[in-house]
Amino acid sequence: MRQFVGVDVDECRRHGIEPCIWLKGLEGLSDLRRPYWLGLARSDMSIEKYNRGLRLALVTTNSVDAVFFPVLLSMVKLPSLNVNQENIPTAKYIHNSFNLSYSIYLDVDK
Repeated sequence: MRQFVGVDVDECRRHGIEPCIWLKGLEGLSDLRRPYWLGLARSDMSIEKYNRGLRLALVTTNSVDAVFFPVLLSMVKLPSLNVNQENIPTAKYIHNSFNLSYSIYLDVDK
């Protein structure tokens, strides 16, 4: 992800900086009762009733979040991906925009 935005990760490692260390902190997010999930539910994540369970979804058109969101959701369960083309009338130079929707389906007890 950092390479995508122009960060030389090999140079970071040569100086003793591990650019992927943030992934290690995500392992503790397998418990949906952690406060981080509450904050995410109030910002980027949508929660909908689905049959007898819940659907948690994160949607983005942002390249960085396209990498981050599936990693985040996979801490709980393997997410499914849905790709949609969308028209953004206020975006002057964007003719074709795609949004990515990552979803996980859970029992209510979870």
